[in-house]
This record gives sequence, C-alpha cells and structure tokens, in this order.
Amino acid sequence: MRRAVLFSVVLVVAATAPFVGTAVATQEQATLDVTVVNQDGDPVSGATVNASWDGGDATATTTSSGRTLIDVPRGADVELTVQDDRYVRNFPKRVTDAEAEAVTVEVARRGSATLTITDGDDQTVRNATVFVRQGQRVVVTGQTNAAGRFSTGTVEQRDYRVIFRKPGFFRNETALSVTATSSARTRCAAGASTWSSACSTTTSTTRGPSPTRPSPSRTSAPSGPATVA
Repeated sequence: MRRAVLFSVVLVVAATAPFVGTAVATQEQATLDVTVVNQDGDPVSGATVNASWDGGDATATTTSSGRTLIDVPRGADVELTVQDDRYVRNFPKRVTDAEAEAVTVEVARRGSATLTITDGDDQTVRNATVFVRQGQRVVVTGQTNAAGRFSTGTVEQRDYRVIFRKPGFFRNETALSVTATSSARTRCAAGASTWSSACSTTTSTTRGPSPTRPSPSRTSAPSGPATVA
C-alpha cells in the first residue's frame, strides 16, 4: 500500500512598510540689498558687512559700488555692523521685520580721542567716570587711569558731548570734536556735585584725511569760552 506524502509548503511573505520621509521645514529667506556709504555719500568698497539675528548670522563684502546682498530669515530683526580699515560705525544698523529690501548703512572715518582731567591745581584726577555721548546715546564709558587719562578707542570722526563725574568735584559736560587723533584736557575745580561753571577744556587734534570741524567746548552752566588749540 502506497502512502501519499503531502508536502505542505508555507510561503511566508514579509510585508515591508513603505518608507515615510520627514520633510524639514526651512524658514523663508529675504534678501537685503545693502549699500555702505561714507559721510559724503560715496560708496565704500571692500567693507565686510556682518548680519546677525536670533539664531544665526551671515557675512558679505561690498563691491566697488558699495553694495552686497545678504540672505536673512524673513521677518527677523537683523543688526548690521561694518568692519573696515578706513571707516567705522558707532552703533549697529537695525532692520526690523526683515523683508526683501534695500538698506543703506552710513559709516564715518575712524578716529580716537584721549582725554585728560586735571583739578584746579593742574593735578590729574584719577578714577573719574567719563561718558562719551552721541546725541542721547552713550558711545563709550569708563574711568580715568592713574595719570588722569581716558581713551575712547576707535570711534567715528564726529562731534560728541563728554560728561565727567567724580565725588568731590563739579560735574562737567563739554564738547569734543574727534578727528583722526584728538586729545582734550579738562580742568575742574573741587566742589559740590553740581554742574560746574569752573571747568574749562583745551582740545588739540591731529587731522586725518577727512576731519570734522572742531567745535568750541562749553559747560552746561554759563561761563567764559573754553580754549581750543
């Protein structure tokens, strides 16, 4: 008797689920058409423009026309700064809610100033607090050193207001015109902490290729004219 042997073949089919890709959303970009110009409105070529925003930054260099294009996130608040061997900007240029737009960034010739404060006996005053202001904004602040001197570092060549404060001395506000290299010597008498009519400032400058015109120094209270060298 023959026996039939049945072979049962079981086919196992592996079902492979289809691959599902995850799309990465990219924030929409806007292109800023940036032009850098100097105080005369002339284009500044070869300047490095740095754009920074929350979470990122970008850098570009201006062409001979003073222009460069920088892509930034649309709607971002962007700060533009400029680096150049000839020019400087005291404060960043701010672009709010960025769109594809043209932006002009004004820069000025680089300058610096060294300030010296002396008392009524012509002795230098150390640890006096100095504020250098452009309009209502403070560009740089610090204290005089042991020799009574304070340096602004690199700032725009322009006119500023300078405030000196130290307990036991009259507070003094005076004008300062910064060119390529400037120095100012302010003499203040000891007294109560009120605005002084007893302070006087002597300013000397070394002129650069594009200087600003020096302006006379004065205090906030009525007084005789200051001497400008």
